[in-house]
Amino acid sequence: MQAIASAATALRTTFNDQGYVLVRNLIPEVIGNRVLEDLRLATTQLLQCRDLLTPELHRGELLELLKAVFSLDLNLYLSILRLGSKLQSVYALALHERIIHLLNELGCKASVLPCGVAIHLVADELKIPGGYFGWGAHQDWSSAQGSLDQLVLWTPLMDVDKDFYPVEIVPGSHKLGVLPGDRQNANNRGALITIQPGFVDEKEFVSVEMNRGDVLMFSGLLVHRTGTGTRKGLRIACGARFDNLEEHTFVNRGYPCAFRLHAETQILHPGFPTADEVHRLFQ
Repeated sequence: MQAIASAATALRTTFNDQGYVLVRNLIPEVIGNRVLEDLRLATTQLLQCRDLLTPELHRGELLELLKAVFSLDLNLYLSILRLGSKLQSVYALALHERIIHLLNELGCKASVLPCGVAIHLVADELKIPGGYFGWGAHQDWSSAQGSLDQLVLWTPLMDVDKDFYPVEIVPGSHKLGVLPGDRQNANNRGALITIQPGFVDEKEFVSVEMNRGDVLMFSGLLVHRTGTGTRKGLRIACGARFDNLEEHTFVNRGYPCAFRLHAETQILHPGFPTADEVHRLFQ
């Protein structure tokens, strides 16, 4: 028991000093595989229902399937990205018992997910004009403004090195507090608030090289960004933010969250469903 307590203390000491911890081989391979399988299923089904799933595509890599949807209809491709962040398998990964245990060791025993779980998908062939392809330097806390000790999870579903879109961090930058950010244009970046130029030294960024199953847990105040890649291929990662229900400023401020849910009240597909379609569903 004393050895376990000492390990937890060392972990927390490293986190407090550097603003992050890197835990190797934390997520079982089968958990990450389920996410990839679900993404493949969703992509395959979109192509199949349009009679575009060739035998070659069916046997091919996930990247080839995604490229086929991307070329067919950008809105359909975006629907896969939106779906990916809502998959049960993605939540199973982010809320895996080993992740919960790590949160506990870092002092977050009762957590809140202020903005769900995210899928970060990057490949040269899947660049969306004006869309996400890795963001510049930012602090996650600035977007959600939840508990002051917010924790951020980032875990890749494939091996990531310095040439394959890694997370780049500035160790110790969490102690600088909330840095001035570009809020005026944040909505164009999915509400992400990039740090204003001049507040972060480019030379201080460090690439975090990780294998699938590794977990990077860092402070919501840590300065980080997506590194540019020179190696071709598909990089998928899962991310989540955790607010600490017991953090006193979070309690005193009435559990704030800058993220808001918005439902589209207009009919998405006029004429659907018909009475016959509903009837067949329950036969």
